[in-house]
Amino acid sequence: MDSAQKAELEERDGLLLVWTPFNQRFIQGAKRLGGRWDDAEGCWTFDPSLHRRVTATVRRVFGPDAISERPTQDAPSSADDIAAEAERFLRSHG
Repeated sequence: MDSAQKAELEERDGLLLVWTPFNQRFIQGAKRLGGRWDDAEGCWTFDPSLHRRVTATVRRVFGPDAISERPTQDAPSSADDIAAEAERFLRSHG
């Protein structure tokens, strides 16, 4: 698999989202793991507890260097972000 076709993984909204090039072998593995195709996102979704198994399946099908992890969008990335998020929450919840 060339670098332009890396699989991307991201945890968001309580799901593990996986974007891969079309591959019948991956589709079979994804279904065995309980993955579901999300048409709106154009990716497979999994329970995040399956992260290691999904990662292993991606590597088995596409190669050991096939995974690119997207930053998690659910979590703030720094202390300043956490403080700003807490302040927004407190303002909105009185």
